[in-house]
Amino acid sequence: MVPTQSALQAPRFPRFVEWIMENQHDVGSWGIGHRHLPSLGKEAISTTLACVLELKKWNVGEEHLKKGLCFIGNNSSYILDEKCDTPVGFDIIFPYMIRFGIEFELEFSLRESDIDEIHRLRNMELESRSMALGRKAYMAYIAEGLGDIQDWDEVLTYQRKNGSLFNSPSATAAVAIHCHNANALKYLELLARKFGSSCVTVQHCLVRNSVRYSS
Repeated sequence: MVPTQSALQAPRFPRFVEWIMENQHDVGSWGIGHRHLPSLGKEAISTTLACVLELKKWNVGEEHLKKGLCFIGNNSSYILDEKCDTPVGFDIIFPYMIRFGIEFELEFSLRESDIDEIHRLRNMELESRSMALGRKAYMAYIAEGLGDIQDWDEVLTYQRKNGSLFNSPSATAAVAIHCHNANALKYLELLARKFGSSCVTVQHCLVRNSVRYSS
């Protein structure tokens, strides 16, 4: 959700927002996860929530937003289903998106007990990762799900010469937002020039569940 430098209420990459509005599936989701339920249920829900947050952030696509929320509500059982494939960082990033949605006053069709469990799993994941080998790199890779608890100076040590974090558009966009990093913006602008609005599709392929900050 990268804003322009001159107007924080306007997207820096409006074509990506247009792509979201033009590529919602009839069932209300985005991405390819809906074609492979239940195995990619978490992927489908997280990608859809990311797009919903994007539309809400820029106050566009009200009907798309409603359809997306309906899809999430109808398929919410996948969120805590251990039989579903779990994208890397899901237990940290998805609760963070839910928190954003609540702050945006979105109405989720989720039980309060489920929301509590989602956040409990996030805390458990954060605690377990705090002692894990390679923790710093992992936390940098899922930077978009950590916000203010992230050590952004440490994250920047993983920035590559092309300006990206791990060639991940979403992680790089998080750096652009939180650090106002010029090289991160250059990387995102390069993707926009190279792929146009289809960069959104490329991003979904590159990133686990794509909290779509690069729009």
